[in-house]
Amino acid sequence: MSERERKIKSGHSKGRMLTTKQERFVQELIKGKSQREAYRIAYPASVKWKNENVDSKASNLFKNAKVRTRYEELKKKTEEKITYDAAEVKNIIIETMLSIVKADVMNDNVDGKAVKNKHWDRNGKVVYDHYDKVEASKMLIGLLGIENLQEDSGVHIHLHSSEEYDG
Repeated sequence: MSERERKIKSGHSKGRMLTTKQERFVQELIKGKSQREAYRIAYPASVKWKNENVDSKASNLFKNAKVRTRYEELKKKTEEKITYDAAEVKNIIIETMLSIVKADVMNDNVDGKAVKNKHWDRNGKVVYDHYDKVEASKMLIGLLGIENLQEDSGVHIHLHSSEEYDG
């Protein structure tokens, strides 16, 4: 594959094309490598150079407008992905905490998320140990950002038991 084909395949617009080595340098920076490390990976011949020479070349490369633009573009995509993943994790935690808070512990048909441990007593009956509802409620309040709710705040949270949905 020619250098031009690699540039086109990498998705860069014509005015912002990087060489394969420049793209590799940027990719390594995004992975968390230092400029020196990224440069040595992208430009293997530099492994034999003095650190000062590598640092100077890496610094100059990073100042290149096309390289810097690509770096900012990938950094933004990475930050968006991290934000999305964090929001997704928060939603999973909220769902789990809601399951714990809403669990009907007197019913054997409990959502598995609310069960901390399952064991059998001496008579062979299944015994469920549940997560602490109060702790789950506190965590949920923190995750929802409603720590300082006043009674007259207008915010209402309704929790329903499974029996309410069946009826």
